[in-house]
Amino acid sequence: PEDGENIDALLKAADEAMYRVKQSGKNAVAFVA
Repeated sequence: PEDGENIDALLKAADEAMYRVKQSGKNAVAFVA
C-alpha cells in the first residue's frame, strides 16, 4: 500500500487520523494521504 512502507508508518497514519477525528467531534471520518 501507498500508506506506509512498514507497520510503524501505517500505525502513525492511523493514530493521526484517530486524533483528528477525536478533535472534530463525533461521527467524523478522516483520510490520511
